[in-house]
Amino acid sequence: MIKVLHLSTHNEDCGIGKYQEMFLEAMKNEEEIHNEFFELSPNQIKVMNKNDYENAFKLLNEKLKEFDVLHIQHEYSFYWMDELERAINIAKSQGKKSIVTVHTSANVGHTKAKLTGLGPRSFLGFTKALISQKRFYKRFINPMKVADLILVHNEVTKQSLVSRGVPEGIIKKIVIPVPEIDLSPKSTEIKENLKLKEGDIVYATVGFMHRFKGVTEAVRALRYLPENYKLAIVGGLHPGTDDIAIYDKITDLIDKLQLKDRVYITGYVAEDERMNALLRECDACVYPYDREYYSNVSSAALNNAFANHVPVVAYPTESFKEINTHLPVIRLTQTFAYYELARELRNLNVVVAKADSAKFAKDFSYPIISKELLSIYKELQV
Repeated sequence: MIKVLHLSTHNEDCGIGKYQEMFLEAMKNEEEIHNEFFELSPNQIKVMNKNDYENAFKLLNEKLKEFDVLHIQHEYSFYWMDELERAINIAKSQGKKSIVTVHTSANVGHTKAKLTGLGPRSFLGFTKALISQKRFYKRFINPMKVADLILVHNEVTKQSLVSRGVPEGIIKKIVIPVPEIDLSPKSTEIKENLKLKEGDIVYATVGFMHRFKGVTEAVRALRYLPENYKLAIVGGLHPGTDDIAIYDKITDLIDKLQLKDRVYITGYVAEDERMNALLRECDACVYPYDREYYSNVSSAALNNAFANHVPVVAYPTESFKEINTHLPVIRLTQTFAYYELARELRNLNVVVAKADSAKFAKDFSYPIISKELLSIYKELQV
């Protein structure tokens, strides 16, 4: 039996934590593996005082003695100091294997230092950038170089690490799994608030409001669709957002375009069951995401649509195009323009697209991808 200790957020309001919790749930009946979360979350460790911080890694050192593999979930906000380096070094010192799942491209966490001119300000800016770059490499890149395996979800993330010196041979791509959910709970919240009648078509944005998620583009697309098309904005502001003004910006736009009768905003949705039931009220989910940012990350919000067998229409980010190489499940717009979003929605064959989402959910479910992860653990032990 392989024993894997997981250093990850868990039992908290964190998408990455839920992602890994579902992996462990999918593998709980596998006789060949024992999974366990390290009791302290990265979000707890990073804010500890010096004494508690040291004790946390002493505890990790003791705990890992009982395991074969240390599997670390990596997001740049999780690690403020030398946590990643310490964790991997502990595994190395014990002769245990270390895996790091990298959820966000290094292009998001770091811009390479460049000298932009010959004046004093340019040299000062370059010096500061070099200091920041050195810190970034020490905290994140250098530890990854000595890990036994790096898991990523898209090619952009892979290449961002390779370009910074992480050996390509230790990087492996896996698909973000689709959760298996109960499809029976019903909701009439959207129907009631949009006063839907026969022949109306509802498309939805999913998840926390943010300037990179294209909610304003989804609103603007409504002006180029017939009156029977309605928009549900399923989600509200993230409690820790740096983009508080986006909510007022969206509602001001709805008011300016006189679309108040055709848009409903649910606000923050805490319960997964309610979120899923809301999405099943809709005919499509749209992801008009920012080209730059969402080519460097993979969005688990996309899986909300697949899990509920809802069609997906999206802008052609690199990560979304890569998903379509596995199965052409996303209806991609021709370019990053909300008129094209409207065009794809008008042309959408809902019946066919629903079947595609259902197939993707089945073929790339947690039980399927967890078997791939189990094989990865086994290969590390050879």
